[in-house]
This record gives sequence, structure tokens and C-alpha cells, in this order.
Amino acid sequence: MNRPAGVRPSSRLRQRIAVGAWLAGAAVAAGLLATGVKTGLESRRLFVQFEQCRTRGPLEATVNLSETGETVVPYRQLCTYSCGSILWTPLPEAGVTALDGLSGHLTVHDESDVVLGEVAFDAERFHQPLDRVHLTELPRDVPEGEWTAVIRIDAPAAAAGSTSLHGDYRMCGLEIVPAYIAAAIAVGCCVFGAILALALLPGLIRTVTRLRNPPMPAEAVG
Repeated sequence: MNRPAGVRPSSRLRQRIAVGAWLAGAAVAAGLLATGVKTGLESRRLFVQFEQCRTRGPLEATVNLSETGETVVPYRQLCTYSCGSILWTPLPEAGVTALDGLSGHLTVHDESDVVLGEVAFDAERFHQPLDRVHLTELPRDVPEGEWTAVIRIDAPAAAAGSTSLHGDYRMCGLEIVPAYIAAAIAVGCCVFGAILALALLPGLIRTVTRLRNPPMPAEAVG
């Protein structure tokens, strides 16, 4: 078998090993960078979601608490990992006693009218922090998405009248931890991927230069 003059089999083997190692390193660097970008985007999504959950609740409604009946409102579940969520109303001018006798239910449905969660509210569940009255805890098992809530007043409070009801998430601060973890992973992957890519760059330059300017074969002797 004829071999090009001046080229040893061991040199070819070393070149193949070097190319294989460079390709493996390039694949690892590309994987690290891709993972860093993907995790960075996920981290950004988690930060945005945390801010939305901190400033928005799943529902806003105006309900006449002095009459029996049902009120249908949109229910947007943004956060399933909070410390819970509450249904509250501003403190009436007459005080919490204006809600005496009030009871009812809140039910969350999907588009097929399947019940995703239901809670009751009555005087035994009421709690008054500052200038609001907490009526009840909102359902915990409702998945993220756009749903429909039905607020039903079973027993009215004659002195309550028409008022606004609000849903708020209880955020303790730990909900932001996954976003920071994802951000740390993204930075680590991007840094190590960039270092590895820079380490492989000289080899790429040498390979491209060798392909553009291949060495001249030595002349055969005699």
C-alpha cells in the first residue's frame, strides 16, 4: 500500500486523535452554552412569574353581599408554588360586623365545566388584618391557566351591600429561589462553555490554516 512520502502512520493516528478530541471538546462547549442559554431563559421566566404573582391575584370581582345569587368572573391561576392564596374584601365602614351572617362558596371551573377547586366562606373563617377582611383560603389544587370562578352567596349580609372581592397570593420570598438557582446554573454553564470554546479556538485556527495551506509532500528518494 502506497503512503505519501514523509508521512508516518503514527502521525496520521495522532492527527485523528487530536481531531476527535477537538470535536468532543467542541460538542461539550456547545452543549454547555446551549444549556446556559436555555436555563437563562427559564430563569427570566421564573423572575417574571414571581413578579406577576407578587403584584397580581387570580381574581377581581364586584359582588353584592347583601343578596343571594351567583357572580361569574375570570380566574387566572398564575402561581401554584406560593404559600397559599386568600379571598378578601375591604373592611366595611361599619366594621367586620357588617359581614355577620354572610356565607357562600367559590368554585373554579375549566372550559368543560369540570370543577377544579371549591372553598366555602362564612363568619368562622373571617380574619381581619388592618383594613381588610380575609374571607377564606382560595383552592390550592387549581393548575396554572385561565379558568372561570363562580362566587355564590348562600346567606347574605344585609349591611354589607355591593363590594369588591380580591384574590391575592401569599408570597414568603422563597418562591424566588428557583429563579436564582436557574440563573446561577445559566451563568456557570455559559462561563465554562466560553472558557472551553476559547481553549479550543487555537486548534480550530491551526486546522483551518492547515486545510488552506496543506504541507507539500517530500520528494521520493531515488
